[in-house]
Amino acid sequence: MPDLVPFLIDWGDTPHPSVTSSQGASLLKVWAESPQPESVEAKLRALGVALDVRPGERTLLIARLAGPGGELTLS
Repeated sequence: MPDLVPFLIDWGDTPHPSVTSSQGASLLKVWAESPQPESVEAKLRALGVALDVRPGERTLLIARLAGPGGELTLS
């Protein structure tokens, strides 16, 4: 079963993509689903990561966005 593993990107001296990308969309919420949410939450807590982890049939990372055309959920 796949696990939710956080990762970090070091942009170094280059500009963050949000500086040069198209404007107009907003991130409303990010959450995860997992068949074993308690296990995932324990690992995230150990890393100091706060993320809403809900019970689900499979492992998912979900983002809710809002833009000029309305809201969109990506998973």
